[in-house]
Amino acid sequence: MFWVLKDINLTISENEFVIIKGTSGSGKTTLLHVMSSLLKPDEGQVLFKDNDIYSMKEKQILELRRKSMSFLFQDPMLLKELTVYENIILPNPDIKLVPGMSDRISAYADILELGPLLNHHPYGLSPGEMQRVAFCRCIVNCPEILFMDEPFSNLDRTNKNIMAEIIQDYWEKGATIVIVSHETDFLEKYSRIIQLEEINKLK
Repeated sequence: MFWVLKDINLTISENEFVIIKGTSGSGKTTLLHVMSSLLKPDEGQVLFKDNDIYSMKEKQILELRRKSMSFLFQDPMLLKELTVYENIILPNPDIKLVPGMSDRISAYADILELGPLLNHHPYGLSPGEMQRVAFCRCIVNCPEILFMDEPFSNLDRTNKNIMAEIIQDYWEKGATIVIVSHETDFLEKYSRIIQLEEINKLK
């Protein structure tokens, strides 16, 4: 049998900032996907506020993601037929109706140097610009939990520092943050680092 994760028992408290590290193949991304409702484990439970995520109906899981969680993938996953602004609001199109949300999107876009690009389409954007668009999409909905997989990839040092500052500011305002990253020198403060060891075995 091929194990990706085995005997994982992990509790993350509200308003914790957890960094998950480990060698390639240790299951970091898989663990992030399982925790964030994207990948049902073969056994065990994933509890959010004492509710088992994977015993919920699909509609409930979708509502949970929309209201409480945001995920930043390694691949920005932008739709090229949509503008940058439309990609940012894509997970919840009604977000633009929330009072003050337009200003919030504009403020984050300006900080991330995306302001002039909001009405552009993603083709032609650099990998770093696409990563910043995906990050903006991840955070504007004010989720309780941010799950991020290598958020600093494709960014130059300046933009890594800008993103790290936004992440830490968001954490200090009460969010829970879980990051898979091998780059932590841009982060001045966090709760703890979890080190995964490679446990894959063939039996």
